[in-house]
Amino acid sequence: MMINIKEVPTWWPVCSNRDCELRESCLRQHVYENMATQNVSKWICLMPAAWEGKECTHYVNSEPLHIARGFNQLTARLHNREHRYQIRMAMTQYLGSKGTYYRYKDGERTLSPEQQQWIRNLFIKFGYTDNLEFDEYEEGFQFDV
Repeated sequence: MMINIKEVPTWWPVCSNRDCELRESCLRQHVYENMATQNVSKWICLMPAAWEGKECTHYVNSEPLHIARGFNQLTARLHNREHRYQIRMAMTQYLGSKGTYYRYKDGERTLSPEQQQWIRNLFIKFGYTDNLEFDEYEEGFQFDV
């Protein structure tokens, strides 16, 4: 599995534990293995304390996800001023901050399948049930975990 290191945030730790039983399906391992082919000389790496027996507290499944970018189409549909305000406030709280909300809204950050479902459920709660699509979709990895 080829992973472009330029897509991986510099703060996201990788794993070099070749003895880990989960390494075949761990995204952190796959990113680490790709670094050698892309001339990376320095990165943050997990320490052995991350592995407790057969459990790893930092395991991330390496299956590509159906991720979304942007929700301008969704918010453009909100003609009720009170709904627009309440939905924006709930999403801001869920996503972390006002700045983060806009980074997700404008597609700078990707939305995981779980985040997409949470947002759809919020719109459904306010009576918006059809055409709950995000601006763009792609197959990729979620490095925000």
